[in-house]
Amino acid sequence: MSEISIQNVEVSLDNHKILKGIDFKISSGKILALIGPNGAGKSTCMRTLAGLIKPDTGKVSINSKSLNSFSDLRASCGYLIEGADFYGYLSAIENLNLLSSLSSSMNSPEKVLSMVGLSESAHKKVKQFSMGMKQRLGIAQALLSDPDFLILDEPFNGLDIEIKEEVLSLIQNLRDQGKGILISTHLLEEIEALADDFILLDAGRVFMSGDLKSHQENEQVVTFSFDKDFDFTDLQVKVVSQSTRHVSIQTDKEDAKEILKTLISKDQSPYKIEWSGILKDNYKKILDQ
Repeated sequence: MSEISIQNVEVSLDNHKILKGIDFKISSGKILALIGPNGAGKSTCMRTLAGLIKPDTGKVSINSKSLNSFSDLRASCGYLIEGADFYGYLSAIENLNLLSSLSSSMNSPEKVLSMVGLSESAHKKVKQFSMGMKQRLGIAQALLSDPDFLILDEPFNGLDIEIKEEVLSLIQNLRDQGKGILISTHLLEEIEALADDFILLDAGRVFMSGDLKSHQENEQVVTFSFDKDFDFTDLQVKVVSQSTRHVSIQTDKEDAKEILKTLISKDQSPYKIEWSGILKDNYKKILDQ
């Protein structure tokens, strides 16, 4: 397994400390979600990883081998930073051919267009592309060098629901092919369902990080909704809130399964079950500070 390790990164801009000693790892075959409110330092972090900003301090290594600078990551990473931008008067294939001629490319433009589902639009001028098509073309250019890692900054910006699902599926497929992927995003529910690990930033510091699955196994708020009135008093659960047709309880996944079995045995099957999100809940804690 390949791994990028980032240690003690600090960045100042105009004498203002933006990143304050952050640490994280990006592993092959995994998606790491980078989240946080506006001003938390997400964009600065992504630009630093792309070698566009020089940090005050910090170490970066790949597979325990130290690199001289963050710019050296470019040999192992593909980037989509601050949206996809191409020559509108050129076609998709012409744009990629141009980019391919400027750097060493392991994948052909035809191959990466096929990977992102744009083969049929290869000869269409980019100015005629939708936002979703441009985002997919942006991911295609990031794949030209066949990198082990992808750094994707807000890849879902401006996408409608259908196209967003397509891009989510594409990223999942790339992860399944062994790519290590760092994604910054505001789509908390979608990324929680997709990511393996997360790092939540608050004012330039790591507020919380870790493996999503292990956090999801801890207690969360689960809301059961029913299509008729129901008395919850005999369930013996930790009730957070309730009405005659809804109850929110604090529980873990295993106990939730047992509660559901009990409800079904009482012929009181809920028509909807909603889990609170780890990312959403902790994001809200930052906003409520």
